[in-house]
Amino acid sequence: DLETLDIPVVKDLKVGYNLQDHIFLTNFYASLNLTDDSPKSETDHMYFYLTRRSDVYAVPLSPSLLFANLNDATAERPNIQFHFWNAPRKNLFIAEYLNSLSFKPEVIQAVVNFNQDHHLLAMYPKLIQPKSRGRVTLSSKNPLVRPKIAHGYLTEPEDVKVVVQGMKLAFKLMESKSLNGKRYLIPVPKCAKFDPESDQFYECYVRHFMSTVYHPAGTCKMGPKNDPDAVVDATLKVYGVSGLRVADSSIMPTIVSGNTNVPTMMIGEKAADMIKEEWLKKTHTEL
Repeated sequence: DLETLDIPVVKDLKVGYNLQDHIFLTNFYASLNLTDDSPKSETDHMYFYLTRRSDVYAVPLSPSLLFANLNDATAERPNIQFHFWNAPRKNLFIAEYLNSLSFKPEVIQAVVNFNQDHHLLAMYPKLIQPKSRGRVTLSSKNPLVRPKIAHGYLTEPEDVKVVVQGMKLAFKLMESKSLNGKRYLIPVPKCAKFDPESDQFYECYVRHFMSTVYHPAGTCKMGPKNDPDAVVDATLKVYGVSGLRVADSSIMPTIVSGNTNVPTMMIGEKAADMIKEEWLKKTHTEL
């Protein structure tokens, strides 16, 4: 790939392969029969936060999470995570949030319109052990030109199956006695031909509304020297390239089963410790 762009190859490594990401099913809600909604203006929300540290500004976007393994309840690692967030009637932030995920205006408006008279609880199942893999490649030798990113989302049938299982679990939760909610799904013309209780309908819905959670990882895989796909070793040094390490989420052989922020910080801290250890040894030897 580098040679086609007239870039000299220093070491032939699998950089850009093994791309993984967490993705979740958006536009998936429970309509709750609550009577304590009191729609406020944005000024009122800010007033309650500044004076009482309460109301919507005092709560993170996803204040509740749920982890589960839908294939094996005894497994050590979950394969699905749920993001829950609350949207009282006439919520001020739904449109802005869905717009940040690049949904079409008609989809956003459908949710906003329904929310005018309905209290919504978002229940977004997130795939956290994806089997699908993507790839990042260069589109130009100019470093300012954006690379090509082929995410490969849902190319493995197992990933679709797990998210569909997540939908079914969410239905059980939202229709339980505790929540007593009703399903609210965005009408999708291409899915209307399927029975709304069928796996075909669920898969169709999944393929329309899955979205990235912005957790890319894996494109500079860490592994032993005999691994043909490895880019860095256990000290994060790039094979065959002197003086170069990689210290971010791209070195993960397999993406973590949860948010990537803290693990990535840990990778950076570990890299700093290893660099200091190596250079302190050199300094002491010279002395």
